[in-house]
Amino acid sequence: MDTHGTGPDKLQNDKNLPAHKQSPQFLSPETAKNYTVQRLTLPSWRVATKTFMVPTALCDDRFFQSDMEKYPAARSAIFDAARLVSWRYGRQIDEISALIDFPDDLKNWRRLFSPTGYGYTNLNKTLDAAESHPITFLLPYLAFISLNRPITSQLELSFLLMIVDFQLNDEPDIIESRDKIGECENVFYEGAKIREFSRLNLFQKATESEIGEAMHIYGKNTGDTEYEPILGFLTGEFEVHSVANFLSYLEDYKDSEPTNLVSLTKRAVRWHDQLARRERKEIRCRTMVQYGDLSKPVPVPRFDHRCPNLRFLSTLEEICDEAEHMQHCVDMYIEEVLNGKCHIFHLDLDGSEATVEFDFAGILIQAKGPKNRNNAAVEFAIANFKNPYKF
Repeated sequence: MDTHGTGPDKLQNDKNLPAHKQSPQFLSPETAKNYTVQRLTLPSWRVATKTFMVPTALCDDRFFQSDMEKYPAARSAIFDAARLVSWRYGRQIDEISALIDFPDDLKNWRRLFSPTGYGYTNLNKTLDAAESHPITFLLPYLAFISLNRPITSQLELSFLLMIVDFQLNDEPDIIESRDKIGECENVFYEGAKIREFSRLNLFQKATESEIGEAMHIYGKNTGDTEYEPILGFLTGEFEVHSVANFLSYLEDYKDSEPTNLVSLTKRAVRWHDQLARRERKEIRCRTMVQYGDLSKPVPVPRFDHRCPNLRFLSTLEEICDEAEHMQHCVDMYIEEVLNGKCHIFHLDLDGSEATVEFDFAGILIQAKGPKNRNNAAVEFAIANFKNPYKF
């Protein structure tokens, strides 16, 4: 941590120094007259280090220094000081002003994460337990949440922060590093939208076991079994996008407000199933209106895989029946089937079944089990039908 007295003359002399030793150029001579500042270099979970200019008196405070070294949440307060201070005082404040003009707010950094501006036990315990990983830079969203319990589990905290980010950005943007949380020009829009989220209290009460059970129910009923969570940090692209898909699935269901995450997931599953059944009936009716007769044959494939377990779906009605039986959207491929672009088969394999789609040359496009799940029949199709001449 290097100390630099900063003033107008110092800024002029800096021009002759190497770039990495120059004082930040956003410090105007007028600002520099009024402050003695110090360069503060902190570790970051987004980049190796990040440097700020803060009042020397604050850097000399041993409690402040200790917090910066010990708590990732304290570093988050510094990294996003402009946003947090803007939220606190209800006006747009630039980065240098936030870091220099509000030393008391930075010193009492936990209060910046409080909706009221005052620290409270649940918030303090949550911030003290927060660990350094890619989700941690979303911590400033806590400034709009009145925590009804300490959240010391990193999975539970990550899940809550991702939900808030999802509400603002449609899909959590965790993998790509960014210097500020959110990307809208008006930071106050973020706060207003977070406050409108009616299910925020429900999600902040979700425990690790509830999150695991809810995502298991979701995966079992949607076929996305590979998305069942790994309890721990949500740090990788795979885990983040799996949760994003889950949140999108829950967001579609708006009919009622259950009391917990598991109940919400079960209701969302039932609603999605009912919606899917209605959509399949509508597709069947539209197909009858458009083509006149569901017994109309479809183009016959020119290839033969010679697999006794594979049955060609030769009419529009068989394809609609397949969609209803397997509970997926194969009936949406009717136009491509009639144009000869693809061919649909049903595969039975020792009690396991799958819908299999081939292109015009007999090369596998996709294979899906009931509700798009993977099973033995799907694995058999993937292993054996990529080569149209294997059988």
